[in-house]
Amino acid sequence: MKKANSSDPIEKLLWHGSSCKSKNIMEKDGFSSQFAKDYRMWGRAIYFAQLANYSHNYAEILSKNERCLFFASVLTGKHIEMASNSNLRVPPDGYDSVKGKTLDTDVYMVYQNDKTYPMFYVKYQH
Repeated sequence: MKKANSSDPIEKLLWHGSSCKSKNIMEKDGFSSQFAKDYRMWGRAIYFAQLANYSHNYAEILSKNERCLFFASVLTGKHIEMASNSNLRVPPDGYDSVKGKTLDTDVYMVYQNDKTYPMFYVKYQH
């Protein structure tokens, strides 16, 4: 990141809601944008939220009161704050990621798999 954009590889610890069956990503290559849905608010990306309660909305329901989330290290680097744009496939030139705001939380979208690392698989009751 530093070489490409003269920006530091800023690391953020963020939440990701996903299928619990995806926990095998912790044993393989990490998160993958190939499974991202094209129609999401900021395009085909891997989405992370600052607040766990936002990611909770995307967490798989395991039982009546049990779900799972991932806590991840995300290299956001130089980000640009943007309104929703479902046509995005990469961040604008000169940026490493996109930041948005939805439901009173900051969300970050990264478009390259190697900028994310799942640290913890969290199974919880609510």
